Amino acid sequence: MSETLKIVFMALIQGFTEFLPVSSSGHLAISRDLLGLDPDGSLCLVVTLHAGTLVAILLYYFKELFALLKPSEFKMLFKIIVGTAPAAAVGIILHKTNVADNLFNSIYVAGAGLIITGFILRSASKTRQGMFVMREISLPKALFVGIAQAFAILPGISRSGTTITAGMKVGLKDEDAAKFSFFLAVPAIGGAAFVEVLSKFLKNDFGTSYGTGSMLLGFFVSAISGYIAIALLISLLKKNKLSFFSYYCFIIGILAISLKLTGIL
Repeated sequence: MSETLKIVFMALIQGFTEFLPVSSSGHLAISRDLLGLDPDGSLCLVVTLHAGTLVAILLYYFKELFALLKPSEFKMLFKIIVGTAPAAAVGIILHKTNVADNLFNSIYVAGAGLIITGFILRSASKTRQGMFVMREISLPKALFVGIAQAFAILPGISRSGTTITAGMKVGLKDEDAAKFSFFLAVPAIGGAAFVEVLSKFLKNDFGTSYGTGSMLLGFFVSAISGYIAIALLISLLKKNKLSFFSYYCFIIGILAISLKLTGIL
């Protein structure tokens, strides 16, 4: 398989799994092993693909995100900042302790995380329909969803699945739980990309084995597939089908661990 096809494949995985509740980090870790991608260049690629999914959120919720800049919406903006804080703190700690590389490249961790995600999604199916919209979320409840997002930094733990489930648990309506999850994703994805770029800058290490054209193609494929994934997830939430993905997570998680144990991965 050519370099370009590998990157397009990775971009499709990133775009769909970032928003569908099946964990993009887990799938990317497994895919890198399957495709034999260069570990030294893969970090730059992952940042590029994440930037594509960030653009997908900005396009899908453009009007509502832009509205947060109005003074009347500062209270809601502050709640998003509070919800983002736990993940930011955990991300900084992981980066400072240099455990991120081993953690995010482990197939065992990714597989176990996918299995945990399956149980999280199963619990969502047992949650009562929420009663209030995103605008009405309290600071403590926003923080609770934020803590769930911090937990989802672990590879294999779906960020969208975990935060949407947490939002439903605190009483948000399904679609509003998804919206709050995606709003929290903007600073989470953007912040993670910024930290990685800053780290590369400080080390004067921007080298990558992938061509610029292939990277740009990956960016656009990630953005387009991410946009489609958001629309698909909202549609499935309306039909109360979130728990459907739990079976997929169980299968992929168990399969990944089994393939690693047998030496295939």
